[in-house]
Amino acid sequence: MGRRCWVDRGFFTTYPNIYVALVGEAGSGKSVAMYQARDLIESVNAQLPREDRMVLAPKCSSARKFMSILAAQQIVFKVGEKSYTHAPICCFLSELSNFIQLDPNFTLNFLTD
Repeated sequence: MGRRCWVDRGFFTTYPNIYVALVGEAGSGKSVAMYQARDLIESVNAQLPREDRMVLAPKCSSARKFMSILAAQQIVFKVGEKSYTHAPICCFLSELSNFIQLDPNFTLNFLTD
């Protein structure tokens, strides 16, 4: 949701970054929950103008392609005199290994950095 959503705490404003990893036994419903969340975002996106939609990452990507997707989503904002770059994107991945399989070492280093 990027900086379109915030919590005003008086002294400061919190912009939420949400990272969720579903971990559990096979057949415990992780994929069902993930697909319901993805469907919710897709239904919200269908009601929004293209420029306001949340970007969904592909299910499988090379790191370089993923970087180009992130670069296209960059939003620059200022806090005081300092500029920050933000690139919001939603990744719904049944297996992280499938997403990074094309270049795992490079992708993991990129995501960590």
